Amino acid sequence: MSCCGQNRQRLSDFDSRRQMVGPSPVQKRTSSRSLVYFEYVGKTGLTVIGPITGKQYRFPKPGAKIAVDSNDAPLLTTIPRLIQTHSL
Repeated sequence: MSCCGQNRQRLSDFDSRRQMVGPSPVQKRTSSRSLVYFEYVGKTGLTVIGPITGKQYRFPKPGAKIAVDSNDAPLLTTIPRLIQTHSL
């Protein structure tokens, strides 16, 4: 029978090692920051979390247009009802 305290210690050790390593490679890819614009054409609102920057993009209503970090744009192009536009 194992002790749950050992499992907690392993988790704590894992968290400590992860913090020492630093940011993940995904977080480091945000150096080229240009903007891409998207319009939401759904029926309600939509919130998307950028997979590279971790930034939250909120489209509050149909027709909403917002600027998105170009590092996150490839994922947003795959989301139904989001259309890439040329400007706000």
